[in-house]
Amino acid sequence: LRLLYDLSGETDCDELLYGRSGYLFSLLFVNRHICEGTIQDDLIKE
Repeated sequence: LRLLYDLSGETDCDELLYGRSGYLFSLLFVNRHICEGTIQDDLIKE
């Protein structure tokens, strides 16, 4: 975990695995594949 934390500081803030894009992708993935409506759309849009 320490290595991943160290590497995360070297990446762009919009990088798919660690940045904002990855966070949004994971929210949409959970909504689509786990249960629709698990995460409210207005929270994703914030």
